[in-house]
Amino acid sequence: MKNSTNNISEVIAPMFAITMELDAIIGALLREKFNMSLADFKILRAIYMLGTCTQFDVARFNQVSEAAVSKRMRALSCEGLIKKTTSPDDKRKSILCLTTKGKTLMHKLQIVVIKNTESILNEFSLSKQKMTTELLIEMLEMIIKISPNKKMLMESKHPILKHLKGK
Repeated sequence: MKNSTNNISEVIAPMFAITMELDAIIGALLREKFNMSLADFKILRAIYMLGTCTQFDVARFNQVSEAAVSKRMRALSCEGLIKKTTSPDDKRKSILCLTTKGKTLMHKLQIVVIKNTESILNEFSLSKQKMTTELLIEMLEMIIKISPNKKMLMESKHPILKHLKGK
């Protein structure tokens, strides 16, 4: 086993690889079981986690441009999964939220995605799962402290981020 090092690339490179592969696995699962793209799932997840939000918030949450989400938002709206209303504060802005149908679908999607991901992680011992979780949460706390999205993240409904609020 290599000695530990302070080289950040040795931490970041595996994280990027894990994220890319999990996205590929989850994307394939969503296409197979729900005929849904990973991009659509990420849009729904952002709205679910943020509650009511703007298209800009969704784009920023997913680290993509507004143009990248605009077309998909229209399609999700036509499918009855999201509702778009005009902001009372600024008539140029639209406020987005999930419809009942969107919330129901999101609940189903999350169950399938979580069960699938858990099946991958179950190859770790319980102690390794706990240790990994603790390290990742600690890393997330450090990253959020300097994130330009800190306020948005801390206001979201994400269970991990809610846990961090108590600290």
